[in-house]
Amino acid sequence: MTLATPYPTQLDLRGTGEIARWRPLVQWLLAVPQLFIAYALSVVRAVLILVSLFDAIVMTFRYE
Repeated sequence: MTLATPYPTQLDLRGTGEIARWRPLVQWLLAVPQLFIAYALSVVRAVLILVSLFDAIVMTFRYE
């Protein structure tokens, strides 16, 4: 079985190769949500470390 095209679907995009002058000035705003999520995950990690430490001390009655 041979196909007329190398792939079943093809996509043809046409656009300008230029970047708007304002875009690099506001592109850093895209990092704000990612930084917020990274900070929230680090807070969750710290809380989980404290909970696991407390749990280990309560279950074993030792702190080593």
